[in-house]
Amino acid sequence: MQSHTYSAMDNFRRKSSIVDEIKKQRILHVNDRKTLDHAVKILNRYFVVGLDAKVQRGPSRKYVTYIILATSNELILVDVLTLQQMPTFKIFDLLALAKLLSDPNITKVGFGMSAKQQLIKVALGGYFLQGVVDMQEAFRAIEITNPQLTAPSGAFCEGLRTLEKICYNLLDRQIPAELCDNPEGVYLSEMGRIGLVTEAFIVFHAYVELERRVRPSHLQSLISELLTEPAYDDYLKLCIPWNSVNVTRCGVYLVETVDGYLDAVEYLKTCTVIGFDSEWKPTRSPGAPGRMALLQVASDDKVFLFDVLELHRVLTYGDWTLLKSIFTDHNIIKLGFDTRDDAKLLKDFMGPVELESVKDMALIMRALEKLRPEHMTPKGRVFPVVRGLSRLCNILLGRPLNKSKKLSMTNWEKRPLAKVFLEYAALDAHCLVLCWRELLGRLGKKAVELIDISVIAYSVETEALRQAM
Repeated sequence: MQSHTYSAMDNFRRKSSIVDEIKKQRILHVNDRKTLDHAVKILNRYFVVGLDAKVQRGPSRKYVTYIILATSNELILVDVLTLQQMPTFKIFDLLALAKLLSDPNITKVGFGMSAKQQLIKVALGGYFLQGVVDMQEAFRAIEITNPQLTAPSGAFCEGLRTLEKICYNLLDRQIPAELCDNPEGVYLSEMGRIGLVTEAFIVFHAYVELERRVRPSHLQSLISELLTEPAYDDYLKLCIPWNSVNVTRCGVYLVETVDGYLDAVEYLKTCTVIGFDSEWKPTRSPGAPGRMALLQVASDDKVFLFDVLELHRVLTYGDWTLLKSIFTDHNIIKLGFDTRDDAKLLKDFMGPVELESVKDMALIMRALEKLRPEHMTPKGRVFPVVRGLSRLCNILLGRPLNKSKKLSMTNWEKRPLAKVFLEYAALDAHCLVLCWRELLGRLGKKAVELIDISVIAYSVETEALRQAM
């Protein structure tokens, strides 16, 4: 396994550098009205252009320093800051370029465009970009649904970042490490200019190559179809009823009293498999969870929503140890999805705790997709735009989860929580149990053993790859 990993990386490193191809093209540095007018005349000849923007962070905001455009023969580097600093500059000077980028009949191919589009719009005086194809999203969607269209000419190479993979698979070239590590807004030496235009060059030529591979179908129609968001009726729905009284019946229970807590814990002790998730108030620091506001724990036919904020007012430390004992019981399988934040938050209010028999479904998904793909055949329609737990549900249960920001980024400390948010939270935990049961059915009698072996093998291979990079 390790030798295979090294040979794939060696094959990648032996590929010709994309720099050699970029040097064959003319780079036009646009830093005055004359070169700007010339650039717009060039761009108006094309129906497809590559697009990128380099961004810097100022004291109070981010702003665009360069807009880069790629065609089959030219690479155009629009020096936005220099243009804006011309003595008689007016935003009107950028009007022709703004109209071109807002023309829906000209396809603009970019990479990671969701944040860049808004900043380009500001730089161009408010013109909204139209006809934009995000190659990062498009490549991923085609790779999931039509892998033969994105396959490299040689051996597959794992561990590449998306732009490197696009370059390797579609253009049969590698991106030198020194270009990957270049900061945005680099100096305008020859290699500095090449570093600035590399992304636009790659996505433009990758799009052209995909068009060649997709024919006679229309690439843009395919991408548009694959990047369609699920409709409301496409999403997975909570299939168990609300029940606030009798814990012996199936249902969803909001736990906010001592008696409700004790009943819930007593029931969970009898379970062999539970799914768990938690919610917290969104913070300004990316990746840094706040305090837990809601803990969801699900069995096959029940979901308990522990209102942690309310329970903190009525429970003693000794009461919390009852719930803690469930998470430390090795006889109860605990299912989570990317459990790092959940584990941290559990420790914050339960004290030091070593979670036992935890199965991270995110890791299981990656391992089985890589090592046992025959067991991860999607059930129903695939929506390549969905990620994470939503994607796992799409594959195993035939429907994605609704992970819209309106639901996931709500203030979970607000009380009372609307029923729609409680249902969202309940489903996040319950779907883990449903996915686990589906996996057991697909893998057969030795399912748990096969899952554990796959996760270990995948982790070893991933670590070997990390060391090989």
